[in-house]
This record gives sequence, C-alpha cells and structure tokens, in this order.
Amino acid sequence: MKSPKLQAPAKFVKEEDLSDVLCEFDAVIEDFTSPVEKRHFRYDEHLKTVKRRSCASVSDSGISDTDSADSLNRNSFSFSDERLNSPTALSPAASSPPLMSPKPKLGDTKDLEDFIADLDRTLESE
Repeated sequence: MKSPKLQAPAKFVKEEDLSDVLCEFDAVIEDFTSPVEKRHFRYDEHLKTVKRRSCASVSDSGISDTDSADSLNRNSFSFSDERLNSPTALSPAASSPPLMSPKPKLGDTKDLEDFIADLDRTLESE
C-alpha cells in the first residue's frame, strides 16, 4: 500500500510569500551583524513600541523587564538546595514568620480568562 503524497496547502503558504519572508529575514540578520551606527532600522524603538502596544492590551504579568533579563542570564540549575534554603542578608530574619501567598483555588482563573479573551479579540481583528 502506497502512502499518499503530501501536498503543501496552497491557501496557507505561497512560495512567493515564503521567499519574501526569507529575504526580509536575511536582511534583518545582515543588519544585526553590522555595526550599530550603520544599521538601517531602529530595532530598539520598534521593540519599545511593540511593548507599549502589548502592555496596553494585555494585563501585567507581574514580571518586570529586569527580572526577565536576569532570569535569562542565569541557569536555574546553578543554585543548590543548600543555597536556596539557607538564610541570606537579603532574606527575612529567621525569627520572622514566612510570608505565605494564598493558594490558588479551583476556578480562580479570572486573569487567565481575561488574557485569553484579549488574545482572541486581537487575533480576530488582524
């Protein structure tokens, strides 16, 4: 029994569209490899604009940009259990009671539901 031949779905991907995207990708990579003063596009301004636009439509995740950058620069496996569980100068004193966050309850998904609804609206408008 022969396996059916797979055909690329023409309605989703056109060869010329793919070619355009690949050319644009190559141009961006070339631009990134050039010195900052010779770049053709201001990526930092574009990034700020996109962040502002996404912040206006999506609720805050509670993680700042610096937290995200710090987490990217370190490996989560680099901390031993002893180091994580030992008190430090920055941690609260051992005599103070630990701060406990409330445990999530079943059905406590309002933020997630709002985010998904906003994402659906954004995708429908495009």
